[in-house]
Amino acid sequence: MLFGDLISLFLYINAAIIIVVIVFVKPRRVTSIYLWIAAFLLLPLIFVLIFYIFFGRDYHRQKLFKNKWVKDANVVKLLREQRKNLVLASESYVKSLHENVELARMLINTNNSLITMDNEVRYINEGDEFFKVLFEEISKAKRFVHMEMYIIRNDELGKKLAHELTVKAKEGVEVKLLCDAVGCHKLPRRFFKELREAGGKTAEYLPSWIRWINPRINNRNHRKLLIVDGEMGICSGFNVGIEYTGRGRFGPWRDDAVVMRGGAAITLEAR
Repeated sequence: MLFGDLISLFLYINAAIIIVVIVFVKPRRVTSIYLWIAAFLLLPLIFVLIFYIFFGRDYHRQKLFKNKWVKDANVVKLLREQRKNLVLASESYVKSLHENVELARMLINTNNSLITMDNEVRYINEGDEFFKVLFEEISKAKRFVHMEMYIIRNDELGKKLAHELTVKAKEGVEVKLLCDAVGCHKLPRRFFKELREAGGKTAEYLPSWIRWINPRINNRNHRKLLIVDGEMGICSGFNVGIEYTGRGRFGPWRDDAVVMRGGAAITLEAR
């Protein structure tokens, strides 16, 4: 065997060991494991390693999310209690959930979904209706407005959102807005200046030193959430932009949103 062949074999074995560690040392979703195995089989190993270095999960992830894990301790405790009640087929759960007990058990085991049974739910799949409800709920806030959004456009809807949040902040309502640094990279830096001056708080999720170049492209915050006073929550696929009403360059647009009143709203806040 030639020296070059020995070097290649050595690199191959070491790269394989590294990829095995990447895939199996920390818990991952099954789909993620399949993707890494496929990449290992189909692509040159050096490309797989380069991809992980530049586009894999952030090396400082443990540090970044340390505070969140501490705050999640109470949620984990409640999840364990609910799992126990479902396993034991607690009478109160069976009576309230009826034929949905198995569905609840599946969701709590696979998605850590907390169970609440005091909710009113409204489904929306049309943009104009969604934004009408969104702004109405913000205007009703008395204590706090907490919002996460992937994309906010610098258009009439984005400006209206900034205005409505600023109005609530001036009224003394706690306003917190988390935007994704990639999804909102086209927004002017002063877009939320009035909101911040009014006492509102804004932040970008995983920003980059260079605004137009962000290597953590696959570690983004795609959540579109609104929680008002811990009593009402919206979980949706709608970003804030005129195209989501069907009047933009993409033409007719359909997306989904669920408006929740009750215990489900505070679970959005907790997570």
